[in-house]
Amino acid sequence: MQWILSADDSINKIIIEKSTNAIQFAAIGEVWINTEAANGNQNGYIDNAILTGTTNCLLKMIEANGKVQYSNVLVFRSDENKKTVFKMYPSVIIDNSTVNVTPSRGEQTKLQVVDLGGRSVFQRDLLLQAGDNNVTVSGFSNRHQGTYIAVVQTSNTTNSQKIMIQ
Repeated sequence: MQWILSADDSINKIIIEKSTNAIQFAAIGEVWINTEAANGNQNGYIDNAILTGTTNCLLKMIEANGKVQYSNVLVFRSDENKKTVFKMYPSVIIDNSTVNVTPSRGEQTKLQVVDLGGRSVFQRDLLLQAGDNNVTVSGFSNRHQGTYIAVVQTSNTTNSQKIMIQ
């Protein structure tokens, strides 16, 4: 989020609040305003949490004298049908690894491991349920040591992660 304060604002702190129901908001961060900064009154905040569904945010602006003002509620929506979380751990693999995939719907897909030249060196079928899936995959010990890319392609996203095989 980014915002610009007007030059006559006496705001010295902004608390960023977030909600999933637009009724109960909780503070997720705060920004102290430096009115003497070179960039003037341009400020921002980065929320690294994964956005799913509808998220509501507002700014609670606090002036030096303690007076509080609130911004309008900002609404952010994500397309949950396009969200797939993918992680393979450990990222340094000796023989076994766990593949964590969280698709929005059940489907059959493949885990593919490719070398840095783009050649497939390993492949396993995965049968996924909607939601969180943890699948143990073995058979990496007979592969050459090195850096690879693990890829899982679901019906609406392609997910990849760098891994190392020892």
